[in-house]
Amino acid sequence: MKSLFDIGLPVLPTKDDPDRAPDDLPWTVQQLRTAQRQGTQVHEIIAAVAGTNDLATDPIATIRDAAKTIVTGRANGRVAQARLRVTGLAVQYAQLFLPANATLIATERQPVTGGRADLLWLHPTVGYFYDEVKTHRLTPRVEEAALKQMTTYRTAGVTELHTHFAGVRLICLGNARSSLLMTKDGEIVALHESALSPAALRIAPTRTAAS
Repeated sequence: MKSLFDIGLPVLPTKDDPDRAPDDLPWTVQQLRTAQRQGTQVHEIIAAVAGTNDLATDPIATIRDAAKTIVTGRANGRVAQARLRVTGLAVQYAQLFLPANATLIATERQPVTGGRADLLWLHPTVGYFYDEVKTHRLTPRVEEAALKQMTTYRTAGVTELHTHFAGVRLICLGNARSSLLMTKDGEIVALHESALSPAALRIAPTRTAAS
């Protein structure tokens, strides 16, 4: 199951029609590889810095420094341009979705039953929850696959974390309002209208459990 690689085709708006569905776009192999590579790099940066105090004090500088290490090599084409896009998406997570006053328990390197969720957080009020991060807006085909992924993580959360589990957040960078929450009961709601919304969890992040 994919977690660090985006599900489906990311949307790169065209000049003539920025709202066209991805299946209608004239994709090239290079475009797809570039979009997938940048999505992976965004995830790597978030996993590397999400639980650090440096992210709380200076998120932009912290993410830029991480991008200098992660976004390298000729495969990225114009490295400066690639770093700019990747940094911008990672900064969105830090500024809009970072669950403040929460402890980062695990990243995708520690799998759950049936897959690898991107981040596992423990919040002192709401309990444990997973964040699954996407770097493109949802389309019907992409959303269907993402919901299956969320269901897998919800099942794992309920089984392994029991009553302390709160749900799975589907974070959509670049289109924040389409982000979703699957509750521990399996209900799907708009993230911004839920108990795990960015506004409800925004205080100040802490270090990881291992730090």
